[in-house]
Formats: sequence, C-alpha cells, structure tokens
Amino acid sequence: KMLLKRGDLSDVQWKQRLTMAPLFKSMLTYGVYFTALLFILRALDINTAPILAAIGGVGIIIGLGAQSVINDLVSGAFILFENLYLVGDYIETSDARGYVEAIEIRTTHIRDPDGQLHILRNGEIAEIINFSKEYTFAVVEIGVGYGSDLNQVYRLLQEIGETLKEANSNVLNATDVRGLESFGESELVIRTLTKVKPGTHRTVARDLRKRIKDVFDREGIDIPFPQRVLTFNNQPNT
Repeated sequence: KMLLKRGDLSDVQWKQRLTMAPLFKSMLTYGVYFTALLFILRALDINTAPILAAIGGVGIIIGLGAQSVINDLVSGAFILFENLYLVGDYIETSDARGYVEAIEIRTTHIRDPDGQLHILRNGEIAEIINFSKEYTFAVVEIGVGYGSDLNQVYRLLQEIGETLKEANSNVLNATDVRGLESFGESELVIRTLTKVKPGTHRTVARDLRKRIKDVFDREGIDIPFPQRVLTFNNQPNT
C-alpha cells in the first residue's frame, strides 16, 4: 500500500511502482512464510540445520534440471533492472504486441489490441520494440491519383495536421508531410509522420486518416483503388 501511493511521482516513476509492487509483495509473502516455518520448527525444538541443508541440496538438483526456469528468472531480473519496459508500456515482440499488464518473475503479460492476453516467458522474449519511451510516430501513407496537384495535396495535409494537433491532446507536433514516397500501380503514395505521446500512435493514425478522407472528399481529390476489367469471349467453341 505504501508503494502504490501516487504522491508527486512522475509517470515513469509511477509505472516503476506499478511494476515492482506486485513482485515485492510476492517475494515478501514467500519470505514471511519461510521465516515463519523456521520459527515454528524451532519452537517445537526441531533442529532446522539438516532441513536447510536438505533444501539446499534439493535446490541444486532442481536447478540442474530447470535451466529454462532459471533463464526466465534471470531475464526477468534484467528486464526490471534495465527498465526495458514497464507496466502500461505498449511494446511489440516477435510473438505479441500490446500493453504490458504485468511483469512476473518468470513471465510477462501483454494485452493485445483485440483483447487477447499473451503470457510470454521472459527468457523467450528476444527482440523488444517499446513504443512508450518519450514519444513515437503515427505513420500514415496516402495514395492520390496521378492527376492530382501535389502542391495542393501537401497544403491540405499540412492544414489537416495542424487541426489534428489542436483537437487531439495526444499529438505533440503537427503532422510532417515527408513528400512523395513511391509510385504505385494506380496512385502516388505520400508519407506523413505525426509525433505523438507514447502508445497513442494507432489511435492518432486512425483519427488522421478519417480527417484526410473527409477533406479530400470535400476538395474533390481522388483516392484511387484497384480496379479490374473482365473481358468475356462469347464466340462459340469450335
């Protein structure tokens, strides 16, 4: 309860508290149980030295046969001490992406955008992309017709970006129109970057796409889509 008092903590410090409090509680609970058991045995005049020696021997045997468990424990310790990610961070690994709900001694719990909970062993998490460090970018690419006036398109995108910044508190800077990214089969692809708060890149990108669609429809700017032409041969078979 003392650890979970917010007080004047910053967002990062609060995330660290949310991450460490469950671990501290778990270790403290097991430590209290083990210490209490030793006191009970001593109160019953039972020599605890052989028991402790036996526990140590069993621990060595278990350690030799449970190297994967030890790997998970060590990896979990590095994750915590190096602040690779914290509870509440939006991360992506090779197996899952989403918000970190819990970091246990052996596992990490990640809730993906579809609501599914991924429980990953700490020792199996190899590559980590953390979207919650200071800022991230909402990347949106828009396709316009080859006959479009790019100067007009750039101007409209810049205006949309400025409006987005005023309306959305998650946007840190107005949208940066990077320019023509590539020539598609039926469209010119324009790339934009919007600097946003950690973990909000997807929601901001959706908001930006909606605004672009509304403005382009109003200004008559074509957003092409693939079309196919089918030709039927009506000549009888010979």
